[in-house]
Amino acid sequence: MSKHSCLERDVNTGKCDDPCPVCDPERSKAKWTPGPWVVCSASHGTVDVMAETGPGICRMYTEPAINYETPTLLEAEANARLVAAAPQMVEALQQAAIVIGGIPVEQRVGVPGIARIIRAALRAAGVSE
Repeated sequence: MSKHSCLERDVNTGKCDDPCPVCDPERSKAKWTPGPWVVCSASHGTVDVMAETGPGICRMYTEPAINYETPTLLEAEANARLVAAAPQMVEALQQAAIVIGGIPVEQRVGVPGIARIIRAALRAAGVSE
């Protein structure tokens, strides 16, 4: 059974009711909308992240919804900037993995921990190594 923090995981089988990319490897093969992504302030308590050349990526809400706490407008804008930076962050991590892979093993002082973090982040983004 894969270790992950899926909230929909069945306690008996360890599988998701609505399979996440960890439980369903086919879902992790899906590709995201190509970047760059940009933050667009929208009206009525929302902040949108859009692909520069096309569709919307996500919407951050700042108005209260039933049974949900919502971020302030400033926090929603900060969250949107983080989401919008995702394509560039994945590219940077891929490049860092290549650089680390080129360092001779005997010279990799402190690198294994960083390499593990990079691999985990890329796996979370659905990028195969």
